[in-house]
This record gives sequence, structure tokens and C-alpha cells, in this order.
Amino acid sequence: MDSTDVLNKLRQVHNTAGDKGMWQGVDVLGGKVDDLMELFVWEPEIVRINVLTAATEAACTILSVD
Repeated sequence: MDSTDVLNKLRQVHNTAGDKGMWQGVDVLGGKVDDLMELFVWEPEIVRINVLTAATEAACTILSVD
């Protein structure tokens, strides 16, 4: 998968598909842009919050080490 091609396809689908484009995302197993709601791929908000919290804590730890 070429990241530039996938990103361009994803942007194109988001801009042209209207409301249905909201559920479009990258299917890494299929190697294409697809409707992730139909594939039952959901990312809960709690996961995003935990990722941001862990990244912030890691950055603070790295910055605090002299």
C-alpha cells in the first residue's frame, strides 16, 4: 500500500460521498478504502483518549529526563 495513494483516495471519497463518506476509512487487510461501518470496524472514543493520554505521559517522561 502506498500511503500517498491511499490518503488521496480517502480524501476523494470523503469529499464526494456526502453522508456515506463519513464511514469511509482504510481497510489495511484489503489494501483499499472501504466502508468501515459495513466491515464492523469501530474505534471507540475511549481508545483515542487512552492513546493521547499515553502519548502525553511518554512525552513528559522523555522531557523530564536530563
